[in-house]
Amino acid sequence: MMCIRNQGQDGGAKVRVVARACCRFPDGTTRTLYATRFSTGEMFILTVQPIQIGADLIVTLWPRGLPPLPPLEVRVISTCLDPAEAKESGFVAVIKSMDDGARGAIKRALNDLNLIDEVRAARPGIERRASPRVETDVKAFVEAGGARVEVRMVNLSMTGAFLTFDGVELPVGLDVGARVPLDVLDESAPEYVSLVAEVVRRAVLGARTGIGVRFVDVEALVAGRIEGIMLHVLGDLDGETGAG
Repeated sequence: MMCIRNQGQDGGAKVRVVARACCRFPDGTTRTLYATRFSTGEMFILTVQPIQIGADLIVTLWPRGLPPLPPLEVRVISTCLDPAEAKESGFVAVIKSMDDGARGAIKRALNDLNLIDEVRAARPGIERRASPRVETDVKAFVEAGGARVEVRMVNLSMTGAFLTFDGVELPVGLDVGARVPLDVLDESAPEYVSLVAEVVRRAVLGARTGIGVRFVDVEALVAGRIEGIMLHVLGDLDGETGAG
């Protein structure tokens, strides 16, 4: 059986997600992310990939259990990617413009969700480039020298992972194939994504060996799927937030 669960030092507390956020970026790409707060002035959206400060986005919010809000033009004014606080990693975006209809829809959604319409002071320009990581407990695989090794992936970031296993010697500097599970919601139908990874450190953990691996040349599509895994680990993202 496969499972992923939040095992952070905060005692396993989940992030409260209040809306799904469909974000259209300046290059035309879209990503489905999640908002932990929004108001008639701004929003905070979880992400574990860098976002350019000053970027203009179109964001459609789907508040939990409610219809979608009208698309909003927003500007990113602050970001934070902090490996020590992955659940706080994301960006603040201020709403550039909206009509009376959009403002009324936001206020109704805030009322229905029992949220306060407040704007928190952001610290413009903050951006930490270290890659946030989340604690996991999941079966994965590595392939090296024709052998396939079952491992436990104990943490995951956009740039790498830490794996534990028994027996096989995997030296620092070795390139391996890594298969990381994607389907964190349906344990009966596991799906995996394949990556190339480099072993960058080793550790002995009792009777098991641990290795830190760095992902090599991750394609944009794969990066998006890794981000999806991490957001599911971080928050209560169980599909109740509407369609995206």
